[in-house]
Amino acid sequence: MKGMCAVPGRRAGFVAVVALAGLVLSTALAAESRVIKVKADVYALASAVKLFKIDHGRLPADLGELVEPPAGTIRQYLPRMALDPWGKPYEYSLERPLSCDVQLEFYVWSNGSDHQLGGEGCAEDFGNWSTRRNCPRRPWWKFW
Repeated sequence: MKGMCAVPGRRAGFVAVVALAGLVLSTALAAESRVIKVKADVYALASAVKLFKIDHGRLPADLGELVEPPAGTIRQYLPRMALDPWGKPYEYSLERPLSCDVQLEFYVWSNGSDHQLGGEGCAEDFGNWSTRRNCPRRPWWKFW
């Protein structure tokens, strides 16, 4: 006990270092959680589009039809329209976007953190054509 009381500044310095490490780690986890949310949302939206096609024999004109389905529909495909982790609506098109090199029946995607087609790193687009998120896992100390 006597040793701890003799140097009170050391304890405060240790608490500051632990708090800073916690802040850095939480920033890294927040970036990773955005990637996980995009993957889950794109998968859910693509699944809802496929269910719509099974029920109606056609693809929806836009994602709004999944929330407000046509008259006479027995189910609602989405309870509300999801936003990507950066607060923007997900994109949907029957035309292939510029950032995609795969031919599909339809495309659902997020434009990433830069809100524009294309981009690099974590700003790259993620869609139903992506097999993995193009944002490489980085060590926690490189998120600054």
